[in-house]
Amino acid sequence: MSSPLVHIDISNEEAFPYRIDSFKEIVLKNLQEDSDLKSAIDLILSTLKSKSSKYKYIANATTMTTTDPNQISISNTIGCVWDKETDGIVTIKFEKENNAWIILTIIFVL
Repeated sequence: MSSPLVHIDISNEEAFPYRIDSFKEIVLKNLQEDSDLKSAIDLILSTLKSKSSKYKYIANATTMTTTDPNQISISNTIGCVWDKETDGIVTIKFEKENNAWIILTIIFVL
């Protein structure tokens, strides 16, 4: 398979404790493998925690599949109350094989 289509949206890149390109590589490595989604999320969260334990992390993953790529609708909404200076949210969406999509959302809060 060619490189997956990836979209990253981050609310507070300055506060995020990881370089966004490095984080993207970690996420893609763990989520592209045919491993259990829960195990992949656990690995991603433990990687984040090892980089900065001052944050609490919340992960949400949504998987979407379709037999017709023209009929897919993906929506993932999360609401939070936080300090815009220190906290934030990162969402990564990418396409896997066989018209499957994964949306991973990480919330980081002091």
